[in-house]
Amino acid sequence: MKRLSVLLISILVASMAYCQDIKLFSTYVKPTGESRYAFVLSDNSIWWGDPTEDQWNQVSTSELPANFSIKHFSTYVKPTGASRYVIVLSDNSIWWADPNDTQWVQVSAEGLPAKFNVKELSTYIKPNGESRFCIVLSDNTIWWAEPNNAQWVHVLTTGVKTK
Repeated sequence: MKRLSVLLISILVASMAYCQDIKLFSTYVKPTGESRYAFVLSDNSIWWGDPTEDQWNQVSTSELPANFSIKHFSTYVKPTGASRYVIVLSDNSIWWADPNDTQWVQVSAEGLPAKFNVKELSTYIKPNGESRFCIVLSDNTIWWAEPNNAQWVHVLTTGVKTK
């Protein structure tokens, strides 16, 4: 009986160690109307799938720095139907990728203040197809960039009272 109890406790502990919490979550809709759910687990693995099917696909993160930790996650769809995932790591570096590809691209921090700390991340596509990455820093300043342009632009908030 004691052996059985120890075995059951061991199985429970092992299964708890294997299970992950969903840390970050995002959704998007393909031009075909198909929905996609994407999430980051507590072990920083990234997954996506169609919510009407029980098949989930893991996104490669092998190109990201060793021991990375994701603190922000956003998704969007290009007019071509290609999906894009954008992440901010704990070191405040910003990266994007096509989830069907294994290559992550680091976004330049050119134009951002020294020692910036990203508090929020948002992404969108303009009608002309250009991507926009928007961030709020810990000092409550707002910045945007077109990821291929490599230059962040400060958004003026004159008249808005922030801390």
